[in-house]
Amino acid sequence: ATTRARQGSAGRRGLVGQTVQALLHYPAAAATLDAALVASLAGIDEPGLPFLRELLAELRAQPAIHTAQILERWRDRPEGRRLEQLAAAESLVADATAAGKEIATALARLVEAGRKRRVDELLARSRDTGLSTEEKLELQELMSKAAPPRPTAGRR
Repeated sequence: ATTRARQGSAGRRGLVGQTVQALLHYPAAAATLDAALVASLAGIDEPGLPFLRELLAELRAQPAIHTAQILERWRDRPEGRRLEQLAAAESLVADATAAGKEIATALARLVEAGRKRRVDELLARSRDTGLSTEEKLELQELMSKAAPPRPTAGRR
């Protein structure tokens, strides 16, 4: 697939790519994200999400001031080349505050998409083969969640 095809019809990267790019250009934004929002990414099965979770964890544990610091840390890893490409691309985010808000919003959207996908999986399974007691409880919990943790920057 071409880069344009992967970016979608609007010519923008997917949420994971946009979030990684914002973190590359504004690494300090990782520290402003709500810890509960970041933790809510656990268990979501989305392409690129394991890498995003690892990048977020690293930036929160070992903050970087400059993009070059992140690129150096990841240089010898398979993701290093893609990070270089994202870092070289122009950022459409105006500043660190806007980056924090954009990242928080993207994370909340990823969490909600993961929740919806899991609900759909469980509903399909309930129609086909039935659900175990644990799955019924999980479905009940997922359906009771009106929305993911509010996307906020500035709280830890």
